[in-house]
Amino acid sequence: MKLLLKPLFLLFTMFATLVNQAQTLDTVVDVGKYKLHFNIVKGSGTPILFESGSGNDMIVWKDLLKPISDKTSATLITYDRAGLGKSVIKDSTINVEKNGIIDNVEALEVALKKLGYDNEIIIVAHSLGAFYSSLYSSRNPSKVKSVLFIDASLPAFYSKNFIDRLNKLLPDDFLSQVKTKKVGLYYEIKNIDKSLEVMRKTIFPGTIPVIDLIAETPYNPLKNEEDRDRWIDSHKQFTDGNNNRKSIIVNGAGHYIFNDKPLIVINAIVKLYLNNNVEK
Repeated sequence: MKLLLKPLFLLFTMFATLVNQAQTLDTVVDVGKYKLHFNIVKGSGTPILFESGSGNDMIVWKDLLKPISDKTSATLITYDRAGLGKSVIKDSTINVEKNGIIDNVEALEVALKKLGYDNEIIIVAHSLGAFYSSLYSSRNPSKVKSVLFIDASLPAFYSKNFIDRLNKLLPDDFLSQVKTKKVGLYYEIKNIDKSLEVMRKTIFPGTIPVIDLIAETPYNPLKNEEDRDRWIDSHKQFTDGNNNRKSIIVNGAGHYIFNDKPLIVINAIVKLYLNNNVEK
């Protein structure tokens, strides 16, 4: 009997592996001046797009995907923005001005259309990824069904004083290293003023439901208590007066809430998915 069960078990394991591989698409999409790397766990219902924070690629989401997939069976879309991870900016001589936030969001729109996911979508955005998801939402308000912000960057926080103080921590030799290792991050840093100019003119659609998770110890690179309070206040400004938006401070969590309190993030994503996929 043991001799019979062993090959059957191996056959079942091989079959399960093949099924899992068939459900996951790892691909590069040519969108013009960029080649964007996507990893898609195929499922059903409204797809969920993950937008990483500044300088991060899709790898930050890896520990969340299986539990979310198990609970929702949703299509999960992670990707690397241009110049990060495995996503490529084709022409290395392209200048800073041609790799701004609008260029990146336009590239995402083209890629999602090519992949067949340009109908409706749920977005999960961490940190500065909220800039990209907010701009995408403002450009595609009928497509974005709900958003989860994870200690999200909001333009109201980024005062000129803060940017000036932050820039003092980024000397030229450091930026040269960033340009060599993560050119996407380099363009992001160099374009911050123009990104803020765009974001301050961008109105996040009030019709889109948002769960806004704020870390108890939020983004605060300068370790300044006033900055911490301003970060929380910027979120209060965003959610106050709109019944579609709810802020939640996550105790015991730092900026990467999904690492410190993964279940809270997973449950919030599941809630948004179920709210959008219940039978009418």
